[in-house]
Amino acid sequence: MAYASLITHVRDDAPSRLRLEAALALADRFKAKVIGVGAETYPPAALAMESSVLLPGSSYGVLEATRSDIEAARKLFKSRVPGADPEDWRETIGRPAEVV
Repeated sequence: MAYASLITHVRDDAPSRLRLEAALALADRFKAKVIGVGAETYPPAALAMESSVLLPGSSYGVLEATRSDIEAARKLFKSRVPGADPEDWRETIGRPAEVV
C-alpha cells in the first residue's frame, strides 16, 4: 500500500505532538509527506460575552490568542519537519474537525 501524503491537525500540546510523531513515522514507512494543518476556533459564546458584557471591545484579544495558538502549531510543525515545503503547512481559523 502506498500513500502520497498524510494530513494531521497540529497544536502545540502533548497529544498533538504524539499525533505528529505518529504521522511522521507512518510517512517515513510509506515514503509519504506530511501535511500539517493549524486550525483553531474560539467559542462564540465566550467571544460574545467578552465583547459585550465583560470587557467591551476585547474580542480582538480572543482572536489574537487563537492566531497565537496557530502560530505555535506552525513553529512546532516546522521544527519537526524541517524540510517541509511551504505548501505542506495549511492554517485557518475554523473548526479543526471540519478543516482537516
